[in-house]
Amino acid sequence: MTFTFEFTIESAEQVRASRVMSHRLRSTRVTYAFFLALPVLVLAFQAVNLSSGRSGRWPGVLIVLVLSAAAIAATHLNPRWVVANLRKNNRAAGGPHTYKFSSAGFAASAPGATTTFEWANVAECYESSEFLFLYFSKGFAALLPRRVVKPDDLPRLRAALREWLGEKAHILDA
Repeated sequence: MTFTFEFTIESAEQVRASRVMSHRLRSTRVTYAFFLALPVLVLAFQAVNLSSGRSGRWPGVLIVLVLSAAAIAATHLNPRWVVANLRKNNRAAGGPHTYKFSSAGFAASAPGATTTFEWANVAECYESSEFLFLYFSKGFAALLPRRVVKPDDLPRLRAALREWLGEKAHILDA
């Protein structure tokens, strides 16, 4: 069984995909947790100081709150910056793309780039509500927008990916 998809990916769509990839990383989740917990801890410390009659350190609290908000915003916006830089420096990033899935592996082509991977070299296939990701390493994946897969082909593609990738296929059942 072979599946061929031809598509172009818009910048905003690529940012959403990059954000999905980023949020799957443990380091991103730890960053969010740290910068969400830090203001809570600082405010709790401030409350203890005030309740014990000591003067508060409001300038320090304000600085922590502002820096935490800035760090969360920067973490959230990072995929936008990464995609903008990628699209500026790599004409293949915007497409048009052609992906071929077969029992032999995955083949992709875009302006100035052609590559093939045997299924053994795919680390994981992950499906989100909007994309199928073929990961070749922790931070490098080919993405297929689900919008380009015909609704009738999606169940067959999922079944084929499960067959070809086994336990490395983390795809939806629906």
